[in-house]
Amino acid sequence: MKLRFNKTTIAKRVVSTVVGVGTTLIINGIIENNTDPEKATDKVALKASGFVLGAMVADMTKEYTDAKIDDMIDGYKGLTQELKENKEN
Repeated sequence: MKLRFNKTTIAKRVVSTVVGVGTTLIINGIIENNTDPEKATDKVALKASGFVLGAMVADMTKEYTDAKIDDMIDGYKGLTQELKENKEN
């Protein structure tokens, strides 16, 4: 199975990775600033929960950022086509 990467796929993966990491950091920060775990098991549970919540939100933000990248590409294609048509006339 050969993986194919184009500029759009690479851009989507980079953006979704950066947003996913940022989202996880934000969620973990919220958890850390609003909880006071006393036991080691509580600390482990909070870290695991933060990771899972971060992953869930990252999946949702990936859908959003992918759609926005597609919108930008469509807008760029439409603009370049319109400019090309205006130049020919």
